[in-house]
Amino acid sequence: MFNELKIYTLFVGLWLALFIVIRFLFPSGIVFYQGVIVSFVIVVIFVTSNLRSLSAALAILFTTLFINGVIITTVDRAYSVKMIGWIGSNPSGMKIEDIESLFSNKFIREGGVDKRIKEQIASGVIEINNGEITLTNRGYFFEYCFNVIRFVFNLR
Repeated sequence: MFNELKIYTLFVGLWLALFIVIRFLFPSGIVFYQGVIVSFVIVVIFVTSNLRSLSAALAILFTTLFINGVIITTVDRAYSVKMIGWIGSNPSGMKIEDIESLFSNKFIREGGVDKRIKEQIASGVIEINNGEITLTNRGYFFEYCFNVIRFVFNLR
């Protein structure tokens, strides 16, 4: 059991190190997909080594996908996280109007809309035809799922 824990920790650490290197080499890539690819690469390396524990391979896969999907992607995408950073860099505080201005100006100026459009095209959720952005079948499926989740959890 202790050896499996050491091996698990080693491979999750390797995932983290490789993911960091990938992000610095390809900073404009889509963070979520980069993390998923690195997760599968690490699991393939693990499975093809002499350490063929299925439970450890699944634990490595689920742990790295969780860290990527919940923590790293949230920090990359969430404007609440950005707002906390802005307030933190102004220890004397910020006025609500200043935060609103940062949201509206920085999001557009720093390519927030363009970044999300490129991600959704790459994900097959939207497409551009004759200058118009529309949902694909996959996009309509996600829209339906999101609406159900909003309704069930009373989200706005």
